Amino acid sequence: MIEYNKSLPLFSLHVYKCGGTSFNRLLKLWFHFGFFKHYYDNVNVKAPNRVSDWILNQKLLPICIHGHFNPLKNIGVHDFYPNAQQYITFLRNPLEAHISAYNYLRETSDKGTFYWEGQKRTFNMEIDEFIETKNLNYLIWLPFNFTELNFKEIIDSNFIHIGITEEYEKSVKIIAKKLNRPYIKFKRLNVSNKVNQKPSESSIRIFNEKYSLENKIFNYARLLNCN
Repeated sequence: MIEYNKSLPLFSLHVYKCGGTSFNRLLKLWFHFGFFKHYYDNVNVKAPNRVSDWILNQKLLPICIHGHFNPLKNIGVHDFYPNAQQYITFLRNPLEAHISAYNYLRETSDKGTFYWEGQKRTFNMEIDEFIETKNLNYLIWLPFNFTELNFKEIIDSNFIHIGITEEYEKSVKIIAKKLNRPYIKFKRLNVSNKVNQKPSESSIRIFNEKYSLENKIFNYARLLNCN
């Protein structure tokens, strides 16, 4: 994996339901005035602002930009920052990430806080249908064309580190060391409540066949955090 260059902006890719809200708080403590968020506003239907070239090119203040870089909304990393060179992110077991997304949508729908493209929405789908049909491919948040042949090379040549939520504390410690930042322990944020529904074995089988590449990438990331 690559070494951190503090003179270049660091891009923290918040993959949906992979601990990015908690990590957001830590990055803000680490980078202070050099920390910027990148999130689409679904309530007001507004894209994030681009950090200016003047800020990106100055060398005194280390810069970190963290958020959902979603190319499907034209707010991907390369849509805003074509010269991006170094990345960090967190991943999660793909099935668990999808189940967490399901819990989150159910919870926000019940609370009346689920918005999409400026409209309040409701969500009442059963979990098997969600697992089998909803495409929440978490690779869309990563600005690379991964295949089963190239994913290790892409990760090793572009990422400072990839943490996993299953080893969150250990992953944060590794990232802190690589960025030369102090380790700070704090409570996890934005953790969705569990629901009683669980996907069936047939839905899990369908899911794992569909997301075989995501599973391989996650397993590689897990190896990066096992020592």
